[in-house]
Amino acid sequence: MAPGAQPGARQDSEAGRVCTRDPIVSSDIIRDPRDSLGGLPMTQVVGENLVKVMGWYVNEWGYAAQMVREAVRQSRRS
Repeated sequence: MAPGAQPGARQDSEAGRVCTRDPIVSSDIIRDPRDSLGGLPMTQVVGENLVKVMGWYVNEWGYAAQMVREAVRQSRRS
């Protein structure tokens, strides 16, 4: 888990998204099962009506875990 990770505004146990106020690098999220990690220091308000949101999706472990969660979710719909 990334240092200082905190649940995002929308808690979704299946999606597993989280944001952090601490600066992170890819080695911080090795084997983290969540599909994405939002970096609040990289998020910026641009102009009056645009927000630039940055997130980490380079975590192959988290991607694989999300694919399993999605497969389970789809199998329940059948």
